Amino acid sequence: MALSVNAQELNGKWHFEVTDAPYGYQTGTVEFKNADKRVTAKVNIGYDTFTADIQKKKENTYVCHMYIEGSNVNVTFITKKGKIKATAEANGMVMDVKLTRAKKE
Repeated sequence: MALSVNAQELNGKWHFEVTDAPYGYQTGTVEFKNADKRVTAKVNIGYDTFTADIQKKKENTYVCHMYIEGSNVNVTFITKKGKIKATAEANGMVMDVKLTRAKKE
């Protein structure tokens, strides 16, 4: 169940890189959308697309849970001054996620 979230800093399209992720899952995009007091994330990795509800954990910390290729993946996002720092946890590994805002087309 998603909590009521108004997270304008989690908005728009971002490129991500996870150097410690398995081959084929190291880069992609995530698009955050704010609507009806909830935030969703659409994640594109290669030819696959995954969606998740974003839940607010505390002041500037958000989490989402996805099931990707047989693994539970928990992602924590921390926002600060228009930037996002993130970590992903899957199969006992904690991996840093580098996010860069996509340029508007």
